[in-house]
Amino acid sequence: MKIEFKKSEPHANLDVVTINEAIVGEFITDVSTQSFLFVPAKGDRILLSRVTYDEACKLLRDELSQLYAHRCAMAA
Repeated sequence: MKIEFKKSEPHANLDVVTINEAIVGEFITDVSTQSFLFVPAKGDRILLSRVTYDEACKLLRDELSQLYAHRCAMAA
């Protein structure tokens, strides 16, 4: 499984999050408050605060990996 964060525009505070090349949501960055909001195409939003961008990406990757594995197991 490949999870990527792709900038929607240069210098934008919005990343598109993909899993295996499929868009799963948007990752909104507010560096001034160290807040990061993941808005999925489907499901609950995830707010991460008081972390760096790299830490937020790692935490979100871990969470998405677990959710993806759970959904795959439920579908089987």
